[in-house]
Amino acid sequence: IPQLITKKVAVDAAGRFDVSQRTDYLLYGSMDGALHMLDDSTGKEVFTFIPKQILDLQPDAIRSKGSAKDGSYPYGVDGPWLTYASYTNKSTTTGTGATATTVNTYEADQSFALGGLRMGGSTYYALDVSSVTSPKIIYGVGSNYANRLMGDTAALSGIKGNVTGNASAEQKAFANMGQSWGKPALGYVKSGGKRVMVSFLPGGYDTCYEDSTFKLNTNYPNNTRCSNKSTAQGSSVYMVQVGEVQTKSNNEEEINVSRDNGKLLWWANSEGTGSNSTSRSSSLQYSKAGDMKHSVVTQVRTLDRNYDGLVDHIYYADLGGQVWRADINNDADTDNFKVDRVVKILDVSDQSGVGDAPPRIYERPLITFYNGKYAYKDAANESGNASGVQLVLEIVAIQ
Repeated sequence: IPQLITKKVAVDAAGRFDVSQRTDYLLYGSMDGALHMLDDSTGKEVFTFIPKQILDLQPDAIRSKGSAKDGSYPYGVDGPWLTYASYTNKSTTTGTGATATTVNTYEADQSFALGGLRMGGSTYYALDVSSVTSPKIIYGVGSNYANRLMGDTAALSGIKGNVTGNASAEQKAFANMGQSWGKPALGYVKSGGKRVMVSFLPGGYDTCYEDSTFKLNTNYPNNTRCSNKSTAQGSSVYMVQVGEVQTKSNNEEEINVSRDNGKLLWWANSEGTGSNSTSRSSSLQYSKAGDMKHSVVTQVRTLDRNYDGLVDHIYYADLGGQVWRADINNDADTDNFKVDRVVKILDVSDQSGVGDAPPRIYERPLITFYNGKYAYKDAANESGNASGVQLVLEIVAIQ
């Protein structure tokens, strides 16, 4: 879905937007292997971003030979992208004295774009598009899973900043990433005594799920890659720093994207060493959730329960019919967040017929809260009524 970024709009004397004086840009991914930004008023392209992994996977397609590395039709920048913009008021005066004219505008101070490649690759990128004529890469993270699908024989490895390997803890974590299907989500946490902007990235897609009957721990004699697989590629979630919040001289905030941009602050899956909760630290934190074995392709839903501007909970679902919540503790008297727990709040994996795979959840859960009285039935099938806050969870699952 194309994303619209409004860079500037004039404000009239009554404080209303003058849409006849508005500057918009359109951002979209394409099967040609690039992310494009166009001037909405003229249709002129202002920049094109071709991710490195696209260049690695589809060199012939980029050179107009029309095919990917393995001769297949290329997918390109196939994933959904997220845009962010912060705005400020500006006044511009031209002329002097009686001939002076002042124009008030509402302008984007900073603009970011974040997204993945879906079936085009297994990396996520964050771009600073505050200047449409000189965009900059904030980070690029992921794995070489997509390369291996194309026949690359290198060991499964993580990617950070165009460097592929397993030397660092971050690279080892990112090595679990599958095809980058889900849209990133943004939020804020405390790290190193600062408030930082972070992106929450779903682990991605394992192409074994292209078989509608695929299940873990199942023998597939004709498919050795998917046979008896105990954990799917992409069965993780990640918290990656975008930048540090700073206050400018006019008391407005901005994101310094040169401060620990691309740093992995926290991740969770089922295969590492550790516990469900973490300790407060500005270093990499990890949560082990034993049943997180299926690919996570939904956008992560963030929730700020106490309206302090910091994320308290995240919700996400997987392709095994499970919905998860992670509780993030950002207490006011601490310098660093910690994750109190990662808990499974819904499991419909047993709701499948003989030979069918568990229900697969591709869209992020909808979370609402109701404060009042409600009826319930307990495990003994006894009915009753209770008062308090009730969580209402809505999901769309595909059988």
